[in-house]
Amino acid sequence: MGSEMTEIQVEVIHKETITPASPTPRNLTTCNLSVFDQFISDVYVRLLLVYPSSDVAHRHALFTDRSKLRKTSLSEALSRFYPYAGRTLIKNNIVSICCNEQGAAFIEAQVNCPISKVLEKPDLGLLKQLLPTATESTQESTAGYLLLVQANFFECGGVAIGVAFHTRLQMPLHSARSSVAGLQWPLVQR
Repeated sequence: MGSEMTEIQVEVIHKETITPASPTPRNLTTCNLSVFDQFISDVYVRLLLVYPSSDVAHRHALFTDRSKLRKTSLSEALSRFYPYAGRTLIKNNIVSICCNEQGAAFIEAQVNCPISKVLEKPDLGLLKQLLPTATESTQESTAGYLLLVQANFFECGGVAIGVAFHTRLQMPLHSARSSVAGLQWPLVQR
């Protein structure tokens, strides 16, 4: 890519763990995985959502307000989709999700250019910096996250939200939705 892409920098300015706004129901603290999900390795699905804005004048106020709103929204969402706030637990060679309310990673970063510059000439290396990386193991003993969110704030007021969630959460999420709806979703258990 051109030299203008190498000038763009993504600077992480804050990291924290967001916990659920309300506790996980005690009868749902363990989410057993199917036999097929037992074999899934530590792989994350990553997604980048881009929200352009042209409100440069109020950029700092927008940054602060949006950050608080996103943290509150994530905390409330974790209450409804509690497996995302948990950790992988391996006991007797059986993998499950321990819904222990330890939380999800929330990262804030500043990008030193307008969002249009990134969208005009997408660079894979730069786009990867806008996504949270899950370098830790997700096993409970190492307190790895099953969900990571990175909010990237651009000079123009635009935001890119990077999300990474563990592939094991695809099935438990369906289970959580079924539980909320009062339906039984069969899980293959030992």
